[in-house]
Amino acid sequence: MSYKSVVKNFLLKNFPKSNLLLNEIYYKKAFNIKNIQKNKLEIDKIIESIKSKNFYDISKNFNKEIEKSSDYATLEINNTCNIDCLMCKTSLASRQKGKIRDETISLILDRFKVEGVKIVNLHTIGDPLMSTKLEESFIQLRQRNMKANIATNGLLLKRHIDTFKKYIDVCNTVRFSIDGATKETYEKIRSGGKWDVLLENLKLAKKELSPLGIRLSIIMCISKDNVHEIGKYINLFSKYLLRPERDFEFTIMNSLSPDNTYFKEMNLFPTKTYPKMNCHYINGTTLYGHFNAKLSLCCRDYDGSLEIGDLSKNSVKEIKSMDKFKKIRKEYYSNNFKNLPQCGDCFVVDPRILEAVRLFFKIMLFEYKNRESSFYDKLVDTFFSIFQYDKNLNNYESYSQLINTVKN
Repeated sequence: MSYKSVVKNFLLKNFPKSNLLLNEIYYKKAFNIKNIQKNKLEIDKIIESIKSKNFYDISKNFNKEIEKSSDYATLEINNTCNIDCLMCKTSLASRQKGKIRDETISLILDRFKVEGVKIVNLHTIGDPLMSTKLEESFIQLRQRNMKANIATNGLLLKRHIDTFKKYIDVCNTVRFSIDGATKETYEKIRSGGKWDVLLENLKLAKKELSPLGIRLSIIMCISKDNVHEIGKYINLFSKYLLRPERDFEFTIMNSLSPDNTYFKEMNLFPTKTYPKMNCHYINGTTLYGHFNAKLSLCCRDYDGSLEIGDLSKNSVKEIKSMDKFKKIRKEYYSNNFKNLPQCGDCFVVDPRILEAVRLFFKIMLFEYKNRESSFYDKLVDTFFSIFQYDKNLNNYESYSQLINTVKN
Protein backbone atom coordinates (compact mmCIF):
# COMPACT_ATOMS: atom_id res chain seq x y z
CA MET A 1 0.00 0.00 0.00
CA SER A 2 1.32 3.45 -0.91
CA TYR A 3 2.19 6.10 1.66
CA LYS A 4 -0.70 8.24 0.38
CA SER A 5 -3.18 5.39 0.94
CA VAL A 6 -1.88 4.76 4.45
CA VAL A 7 -2.34 8.43 5.37
CA LYS A 8 -5.81 8.51 3.82
CA ASN A 9 -6.96 5.41 5.72
CA PHE A 10 -5.58 6.81 8.98
CA LEU A 11 -7.48 10.07 8.48
CA LEU A 12 -10.74 8.30 7.61
CA LYS A 13 -10.52 5.94 10.55
CA ASN A 14 -9.54 8.50 13.16
CA PHE A 15 -10.97 11.72 11.74
CA PRO A 16 -14.10 10.71 9.80
CA LYS A 17 -15.00 14.25 8.76
CA SER A 18 -11.76 14.43 6.77
CA ASN A 19 -13.73 12.53 4.15
CA LEU A 20 -15.75 15.69 3.49
CA LEU A 21 -12.57 17.45 2.41
CA LEU A 22 -11.41 14.51 0.29
CA ASN A 23 -14.79 14.32 -1.45
CA GLU A 24 -14.64 18.02 -2.25
CA ILE A 25 -11.14 17.70 -3.72
CA TYR A 26 -12.20 14.80 -5.95
CA TYR A 27 -15.33 16.69 -6.99
CA LYS A 28 -13.45 19.77 -8.15
CA LYS A 29 -11.07 17.64 -10.20
CA ALA A 30 -13.92 15.94 -12.05
CA PHE A 31 -16.54 18.68 -12.28
CA ASN A 32 -15.32 21.85 -13.90
CA ILE A 33 -16.04 23.67 -17.15
CA LYS A 34 -13.06 22.09 -18.92
CA ASN A 35 -14.07 18.52 -18.11
CA ILE A 36 -17.73 19.17 -18.85
CA GLN A 37 -16.77 20.41 -22.29
CA LYS A 38 -14.76 17.22 -22.82
CA ASN A 39 -17.85 15.21 -21.86
CA LYS A 40 -19.92 17.03 -24.48
CA LEU A 41 -17.38 16.18 -27.15
CA GLU A 42 -17.33 12.59 -25.93
CA ILE A 43 -21.11 12.37 -26.39
CA ASP A 44 -20.67 13.61 -29.97
CA LYS A 45 -18.05 10.90 -30.59
CA ILE A 46 -20.29 8.21 -29.10
CA ILE A 47 -23.26 9.20 -31.25
CA GLU A 48 -21.09 9.33 -34.34
CA SER A 49 -19.92 5.80 -33.49
CA ILE A 50 -23.52 4.60 -33.16
CA LYS A 51 -24.37 6.19 -36.52
CA SER A 52 -21.41 4.67 -38.34
CA LYS A 53 -20.64 1.38 -36.60
CA ASN A 54 -22.95 -1.54 -36.02
CA PHE A 55 -23.16 -2.94 -32.48
CA TYR A 56 -22.08 -6.38 -33.67
CA ASP A 57 -19.00 -4.90 -35.33
CA ILE A 58 -17.78 -3.20 -32.16
CA SER A 59 -18.60 -6.24 -30.04
CA LYS A 60 -16.18 -8.31 -32.09
CA ASN A 61 -13.35 -6.23 -30.68
CA PHE A 62 -13.90 -7.56 -27.17
CA ASN A 63 -10.94 -9.61 -25.99
CA LYS A 64 -11.69 -13.32 -25.89
CA GLU A 65 -8.50 -14.21 -24.06
CA ILE A 66 -8.42 -14.87 -20.32
CA GLU A 67 -7.52 -11.48 -18.90
CA LYS A 68 -6.11 -10.41 -15.58
CA SER A 69 -8.81 -10.02 -12.95
CA SER A 70 -10.32 -6.59 -12.40
CA ASP A 71 -9.48 -4.74 -9.18
CA TYR A 72 -13.23 -4.96 -8.44
CA ALA A 73 -14.89 -8.15 -7.24
CA THR A 74 -18.06 -9.27 -5.50
CA LEU A 75 -18.44 -11.07 -2.21
CA GLU A 76 -21.97 -12.36 -1.77
CA ILE A 77 -22.60 -12.05 1.97
CA ASN A 78 -26.22 -13.03 1.29
CA ASN A 79 -28.37 -13.92 -1.70
CA THR A 80 -31.68 -12.86 -0.20
CA CYS A 81 -33.70 -9.69 -0.63
CA ASN A 82 -36.45 -8.00 1.35
CA ILE A 83 -38.32 -6.95 -1.82
CA ASP A 84 -38.88 -8.36 -5.32
CA CYS A 85 -38.21 -5.68 -7.93
CA LEU A 86 -39.85 -6.17 -11.32
CA MET A 87 -36.60 -5.86 -13.32
CA CYS A 88 -34.69 -8.24 -11.00
CA LYS A 89 -37.30 -10.75 -9.76
CA THR A 90 -35.01 -12.28 -7.18
CA SER A 91 -37.88 -14.63 -6.33
CA LEU A 92 -37.01 -16.52 -9.53
CA ALA A 93 -33.54 -17.44 -8.29
CA SER A 94 -33.31 -21.21 -7.89
CA ARG A 95 -29.85 -21.25 -6.35
CA GLN A 96 -29.73 -22.38 -2.72
CA LYS A 97 -30.27 -19.63 -0.16
CA GLY A 98 -27.84 -19.44 2.74
CA LYS A 99 -25.78 -17.38 5.16
CA ILE A 100 -22.09 -16.81 4.67
CA ARG A 101 -19.75 -17.97 7.43
CA ASP A 102 -16.99 -15.87 8.93
CA GLU A 103 -14.35 -18.31 7.69
CA THR A 104 -15.79 -18.11 4.17
CA ILE A 105 -15.53 -14.31 4.19
CA SER A 106 -11.88 -14.66 5.19
CA LEU A 107 -11.18 -17.33 2.61
CA ILE A 108 -12.74 -15.46 -0.31
CA LEU A 109 -11.14 -12.13 0.57
CA ASP A 110 -7.74 -13.80 0.76
CA ARG A 111 -8.30 -15.34 -2.69
CA PHE A 112 -9.37 -11.97 -4.06
CA LYS A 113 -6.43 -10.17 -2.49
CA VAL A 114 -3.99 -12.42 -4.33
CA GLU A 115 -5.71 -11.45 -7.59
CA GLY A 116 -5.16 -7.75 -6.95
CA VAL A 117 -8.71 -6.92 -5.90
CA LYS A 118 -8.98 -3.63 -4.02
CA ILE A 119 -12.72 -2.91 -3.95
CA VAL A 120 -15.39 -5.47 -3.07
CA ASN A 121 -19.09 -5.20 -3.85
CA LEU A 122 -21.10 -6.87 -1.11
CA HIS A 123 -24.08 -8.10 -3.09
CA THR A 124 -25.14 -10.07 -6.13
CA ILE A 125 -28.81 -11.16 -6.23
CA GLY A 126 -30.16 -9.59 -3.08
CA ASP A 127 -29.62 -6.72 -0.68
CA PRO A 128 -26.54 -6.64 1.59
CA LEU A 129 -28.47 -5.00 4.43
CA MET A 130 -30.43 -8.25 4.78
CA SER A 131 -27.23 -9.89 6.00
CA THR A 132 -26.14 -10.25 9.62
CA LYS A 133 -22.54 -10.38 8.39
CA LEU A 134 -22.17 -6.81 7.20
CA GLU A 135 -19.99 -5.71 10.13
CA GLU A 136 -17.90 -8.86 10.01
CA SER A 137 -17.28 -8.20 6.32
CA PHE A 138 -16.17 -4.65 7.10
CA ILE A 139 -13.85 -5.92 9.85
CA GLN A 140 -12.16 -8.38 7.53
CA LEU A 141 -11.92 -5.87 4.68
CA ARG A 142 -10.24 -3.40 7.03
CA GLN A 143 -7.71 -6.06 8.08
CA ARG A 144 -6.73 -6.46 4.42
CA ASN A 145 -6.80 -2.75 3.53
CA MET A 146 -9.63 -3.38 1.07
CA LYS A 147 -12.70 -1.22 0.42
CA ALA A 148 -16.39 -2.05 0.21
CA ASN A 149 -19.09 -0.89 -2.18
CA ILE A 150 -22.67 -0.95 -0.92
CA ALA A 151 -25.71 -0.79 -3.21
CA THR A 152 -28.99 -1.18 -1.39
CA ASN A 153 -32.70 -0.45 -1.63
CA GLY A 154 -32.11 1.36 1.66
CA LEU A 155 -35.18 0.06 3.46
CA LEU A 156 -33.10 -1.62 6.19
CA LEU A 157 -30.50 1.10 6.68
CA LYS A 158 -31.68 1.89 10.20
CA ARG A 159 -30.51 -1.45 11.58
CA HIS A 160 -26.95 -0.88 10.28
CA ILE A 161 -26.49 2.85 10.81
CA ASP A 162 -23.94 2.44 13.64
CA THR A 163 -21.93 -0.05 11.60
CA PHE A 164 -21.53 2.43 8.75
CA LYS A 165 -20.34 5.07 11.21
CA LYS A 166 -17.65 2.75 12.60
CA TYR A 167 -16.18 1.74 9.24
CA ILE A 168 -15.96 4.92 7.18
CA ASP A 169 -12.42 3.96 6.18
CA VAL A 170 -13.83 0.76 4.65
CA CYS A 171 -17.09 2.02 3.14
CA ASN A 172 -17.45 5.74 2.55
CA THR A 173 -20.29 5.66 0.01
CA VAL A 174 -23.79 4.22 0.32
CA ARG A 175 -25.80 3.95 -2.89
CA PHE A 176 -29.59 3.86 -2.76
CA SER A 177 -31.42 2.16 -5.64
CA ILE A 178 -34.70 4.06 -6.17
CA ASP A 179 -36.84 3.75 -9.28
CA GLY A 180 -39.69 6.19 -8.82
CA ALA A 181 -40.52 9.70 -7.70
CA THR A 182 -43.98 8.82 -6.45
CA LYS A 183 -45.33 6.25 -4.04
CA GLU A 184 -47.34 4.60 -6.81
CA THR A 185 -44.45 4.15 -9.24
CA TYR A 186 -41.89 3.24 -6.59
CA GLU A 187 -44.05 0.58 -4.93
CA LYS A 188 -45.01 -0.90 -8.30
CA ILE A 189 -41.42 -1.35 -9.50
CA ARG A 190 -39.87 -2.07 -6.09
CA SER A 191 -42.50 -4.66 -5.25
CA GLY A 192 -42.79 -5.06 -1.49
CA GLY A 193 -41.00 -1.79 -0.79
CA LYS A 194 -42.64 0.91 1.30
CA TRP A 195 -42.34 4.51 0.16
CA ASP A 196 -42.62 5.97 3.66
CA VAL A 197 -39.93 3.63 4.99
CA LEU A 198 -37.62 4.61 2.13
CA LEU A 199 -37.99 8.32 2.88
CA GLU A 200 -37.41 7.73 6.60
CA ASN A 201 -34.14 5.96 5.86
CA LEU A 202 -33.01 8.63 3.42
CA LYS A 203 -33.61 11.27 6.10
CA LEU A 204 -31.69 9.14 8.59
CA ALA A 205 -28.76 8.77 6.19
CA LYS A 206 -28.62 12.50 5.56
CA LYS A 207 -28.75 13.25 9.28
CA GLU A 208 -26.34 10.60 10.56
CA LEU A 209 -24.00 9.69 7.69
CA SER A 210 -23.60 12.77 5.48
CA PRO A 211 -22.08 14.96 8.25
CA LEU A 212 -19.34 12.35 8.68
CA GLY A 213 -18.41 12.52 5.03
CA ILE A 214 -20.11 9.31 3.94
CA ARG A 215 -21.25 10.08 0.43
CA LEU A 216 -24.83 9.22 -0.36
CA SER A 217 -25.64 8.41 -3.96
CA ILE A 218 -28.91 7.51 -5.65
CA ILE A 219 -29.34 5.42 -8.80
CA MET A 220 -32.39 5.18 -11.03
CA CYS A 221 -32.94 2.33 -13.48
CA ILE A 222 -34.83 4.05 -16.30
CA SER A 223 -37.73 2.35 -18.07
CA LYS A 224 -41.06 3.24 -19.65
CA ASP A 225 -42.54 2.88 -16.18
CA ASN A 226 -40.65 5.81 -14.70
CA VAL A 227 -39.07 7.93 -17.47
CA HIS A 228 -41.91 10.45 -17.15
CA GLU A 229 -40.89 11.10 -13.52
CA ILE A 230 -37.23 11.96 -14.06
CA GLY A 231 -37.65 15.70 -13.54
CA LYS A 232 -39.66 15.17 -10.38
CA TYR A 233 -37.14 12.54 -9.26
CA ILE A 234 -34.24 14.98 -9.58
CA ASN A 235 -36.06 17.69 -7.65
CA LEU A 236 -37.30 15.34 -4.94
CA PHE A 237 -34.06 13.49 -4.17
CA SER A 238 -31.48 16.24 -4.78
CA LYS A 239 -31.96 17.42 -1.20
CA TYR A 240 -30.43 14.20 0.11
CA LEU A 241 -27.27 14.56 -1.99
CA LEU A 242 -24.28 16.81 -1.45
CA ARG A 243 -23.49 17.11 -5.16
CA PRO A 244 -26.42 15.92 -7.33
CA GLU A 245 -24.42 16.09 -10.58
CA ARG A 246 -21.93 13.64 -9.06
CA ASP A 247 -24.13 11.66 -6.71
CA PHE A 248 -27.04 10.86 -9.00
CA GLU A 249 -26.60 7.91 -11.33
CA PHE A 250 -28.98 7.07 -14.15
CA THR A 251 -28.77 3.74 -15.91
CA ILE A 252 -30.72 1.82 -18.53
CA MET A 253 -32.58 -1.37 -17.67
CA ASN A 254 -31.06 -4.62 -18.89
CA SER A 255 -32.40 -8.16 -18.93
CA LEU A 256 -31.19 -9.14 -15.47
CA SER A 257 -34.15 -11.34 -14.56
CA PRO A 258 -34.49 -14.89 -15.95
CA ASP A 259 -37.95 -13.77 -17.10
CA ASN A 260 -37.51 -10.99 -19.67
CA THR A 261 -41.21 -10.09 -19.88
CA TYR A 262 -40.92 -6.84 -17.95
CA PHE A 263 -37.71 -5.89 -19.76
CA LYS A 264 -39.32 -6.34 -23.17
CA GLU A 265 -42.41 -4.38 -22.18
CA MET A 266 -40.60 -1.45 -20.55
CA ASN A 267 -37.37 -1.20 -22.54
CA LEU A 268 -37.05 2.33 -23.95
CA PHE A 269 -34.66 1.37 -26.75
CA PRO A 270 -35.92 -1.88 -28.36
CA THR A 271 -34.35 -1.12 -31.76
CA LYS A 272 -30.96 -0.70 -30.09
CA THR A 273 -31.17 -3.86 -27.96
CA TYR A 274 -29.08 -6.92 -28.78
CA PRO A 275 -28.03 -10.29 -27.42
CA LYS A 276 -25.04 -9.61 -25.19
CA MET A 277 -22.32 -10.62 -27.61
CA ASN A 278 -18.75 -11.32 -26.48
CA CYS A 279 -19.57 -10.59 -22.85
CA HIS A 280 -16.38 -9.80 -20.95
CA TYR A 281 -17.72 -11.54 -17.84
CA ILE A 282 -17.32 -14.89 -19.56
CA ASN A 283 -13.54 -14.35 -19.46
CA GLY A 284 -13.56 -14.25 -15.68
CA THR A 285 -12.24 -10.70 -15.58
CA THR A 286 -14.64 -9.84 -12.74
CA LEU A 287 -14.86 -12.27 -9.83
CA TYR A 288 -18.08 -13.24 -8.05
CA GLY A 289 -17.69 -15.18 -4.82
CA HIS A 290 -20.91 -16.81 -3.64
CA PHE A 291 -21.82 -17.27 0.04
CA ASN A 292 -20.89 -20.97 -0.21
CA ALA A 293 -17.39 -20.16 -1.56
CA LYS A 294 -18.27 -21.03 -5.16
CA LEU A 295 -16.73 -18.77 -7.80
CA SER A 296 -19.14 -17.53 -10.48
CA LEU A 297 -18.64 -15.62 -13.70
CA CYS A 298 -21.69 -13.38 -13.45
CA CYS A 299 -23.97 -11.38 -11.16
CA ARG A 300 -26.86 -12.80 -13.21
CA ASP A 301 -26.21 -16.32 -11.92
CA TYR A 302 -29.69 -17.11 -10.64
CA ASP A 303 -29.29 -20.89 -10.86
CA GLY A 304 -25.58 -21.52 -10.30
CA SER A 305 -24.94 -22.63 -13.88
CA LEU A 306 -22.11 -20.12 -14.21
CA GLU A 307 -20.22 -21.30 -11.13
CA ILE A 308 -16.81 -22.52 -12.26
CA GLY A 309 -15.13 -23.76 -9.10
CA ASP A 310 -14.84 -23.83 -5.33
CA LEU A 311 -12.64 -21.22 -3.68
CA SER A 312 -12.39 -23.35 -0.53
CA LYS A 313 -10.46 -25.91 -2.58
CA ASN A 314 -8.64 -23.94 -5.25
CA SER A 315 -7.25 -20.50 -6.01
CA VAL A 316 -8.75 -18.30 -8.70
CA LYS A 317 -5.82 -19.09 -10.97
CA GLU A 318 -6.29 -22.83 -10.49
CA ILE A 319 -10.03 -22.61 -11.12
CA LYS A 320 -9.45 -20.74 -14.38
CA SER A 321 -7.21 -23.58 -15.56
CA MET A 322 -9.91 -26.21 -15.00
CA ASP A 323 -12.16 -27.85 -17.57
CA LYS A 324 -15.40 -26.26 -16.29
CA PHE A 325 -14.20 -22.75 -17.08
CA LYS A 326 -12.80 -23.77 -20.46
CA LYS A 327 -16.02 -25.59 -21.37
CA ILE A 328 -18.26 -22.62 -20.53
CA ARG A 329 -16.12 -20.26 -22.60
CA LYS A 330 -16.04 -22.68 -25.53
CA GLU A 331 -19.83 -23.12 -25.47
CA TYR A 332 -20.39 -19.39 -25.16
CA TYR A 333 -18.18 -18.42 -28.09
CA SER A 334 -19.71 -21.22 -30.18
CA ASN A 335 -23.19 -19.78 -29.46
CA ASN A 336 -24.12 -23.07 -27.83
CA PHE A 337 -26.42 -21.89 -25.05
CA LYS A 338 -28.11 -25.21 -24.28
CA ASN A 339 -26.17 -25.45 -21.02
CA LEU A 340 -25.99 -21.67 -20.61
CA PRO A 341 -29.63 -20.55 -20.77
CA GLN A 342 -28.95 -17.36 -18.84
CA CYS A 343 -26.37 -16.30 -21.41
CA GLY A 344 -28.62 -17.20 -24.31
CA ASP A 345 -31.41 -15.05 -22.87
CA CYS A 346 -29.22 -12.08 -21.90
CA PHE A 347 -29.91 -8.85 -23.79
CA VAL A 348 -28.35 -5.44 -23.47
CA VAL A 349 -29.07 -1.97 -24.78
CA ASP A 350 -26.11 -0.83 -26.88
CA PRO A 351 -23.56 0.07 -24.17
CA ARG A 352 -22.60 3.20 -26.11
CA ILE A 353 -26.07 4.56 -25.34
CA LEU A 354 -25.61 3.81 -21.67
CA GLU A 355 -22.34 5.76 -21.64
CA ALA A 356 -23.91 8.68 -23.53
CA VAL A 357 -26.81 8.74 -21.05
CA ARG A 358 -24.42 8.71 -18.09
CA LEU A 359 -22.49 11.68 -19.45
CA PHE A 360 -25.66 13.53 -20.43
CA PHE A 361 -27.06 13.52 -16.91
CA LYS A 362 -23.76 14.66 -15.40
CA ILE A 363 -23.61 17.59 -17.80
CA MET A 364 -27.27 18.50 -17.40
CA LEU A 365 -27.17 18.49 -13.62
CA PHE A 366 -23.92 20.46 -13.55
CA GLU A 367 -25.10 23.18 -15.93
CA TYR A 368 -28.76 23.43 -14.97
CA LYS A 369 -29.23 23.36 -11.22
CA ASN A 370 -32.57 23.78 -9.44
CA ARG A 371 -34.72 23.88 -12.58
CA GLU A 372 -38.39 22.92 -12.81
CA SER A 373 -39.11 19.25 -13.38
CA SER A 374 -40.65 20.04 -16.79
CA PHE A 375 -37.33 21.54 -17.93
CA TYR A 376 -35.42 18.34 -17.11
CA ASP A 377 -38.14 16.19 -18.66
CA LYS A 378 -37.95 18.10 -21.93
CA LEU A 379 -34.18 17.74 -22.16
CA VAL A 380 -34.32 14.03 -21.34
CA ASP A 381 -37.13 13.30 -23.81
CA THR A 382 -35.24 15.06 -26.60
CA PHE A 383 -31.97 13.31 -25.82
CA PHE A 384 -33.54 9.86 -25.55
CA SER A 385 -35.40 10.35 -28.82
CA ILE A 386 -32.04 10.44 -30.62
CA PHE A 387 -31.63 6.72 -29.95
CA GLN A 388 -35.29 5.82 -30.38
CA TYR A 389 -35.70 7.10 -33.94
CA ASP A 390 -33.18 6.65 -36.73
CA LYS A 391 -34.23 9.96 -38.26
CA ASN A 392 -33.20 11.82 -35.10
CA LEU A 393 -29.95 9.87 -34.88
CA ASN A 394 -29.00 10.65 -38.47
CA ASN A 395 -29.87 14.33 -38.07
CA TYR A 396 -27.84 14.74 -34.90
CA GLU A 397 -24.93 17.15 -35.30
CA SER A 398 -23.70 18.18 -31.85
CA TYR A 399 -24.64 18.24 -28.21
CA SER A 400 -24.58 22.04 -28.13
CA GLN A 401 -26.98 22.30 -31.07
CA LEU A 402 -29.31 19.81 -29.40
CA ILE A 403 -29.45 21.83 -26.17
CA ASN A 404 -29.96 25.11 -28.01
CA THR A 405 -32.85 23.60 -29.94
CA VAL A 406 -34.52 22.43 -26.73
CA LYS A 407 -33.99 25.71 -24.87
CA ASN A 408 -35.39 27.72 -27.74
